Amino acid sequence: MGTHTATPANPALLAKVSLELDAADEAMSAGDLNQAEMMLENAGEHLAAAGADPTARASYRPPAPGSTVGSGAASGAAAQLIGADEMARYEFLQVKLSVRMNRIAAPQALTRLLRLLQQKNDLRGGRELYAELSKAAYTSRDSSMAHSHPPPAVLPKKD
Repeated sequence: MGTHTATPANPALLAKVSLELDAADEAMSAGDLNQAEMMLENAGEHLAAAGADPTARASYRPPAPGSTVGSGAASGAAAQLIGADEMARYEFLQVKLSVRMNRIAAPQALTRLLRLLQQKNDLRGGRELYAELSKAAYTSRDSSMAHSHPPPAVLPKKD
């Protein structure tokens, strides 16, 4: 959405976000997608209130060379990093929920997931979702650069 102003990190809200993300993940595992969606909406609102911008996703830009810590650029960068782990989990669970609710096709979800895993490769459940999405893209015959297709079989030569 627009630019967002720097606010100090709110540890209590970030802890609440973490609990909401855990609850959303558990609800998805139990098959309660409506509950998971509600918990993710709450987590997004609390991320924004804590100073993180859940709509920013991967838009972090480092401060310009020569900027000082007190400058607006550095303060804005610090604000974007508030709750970075929670934001990565939030984005991951959004992708996972979108797949579960059939709102996004496997190749598009795979693209978003790969972008997330490049930024934070230790996302809990990330590798499992990657394997699931790769298999889904392959079995549905959707082409995906993330999935290696085996070469065609070679027939022996006849004399």
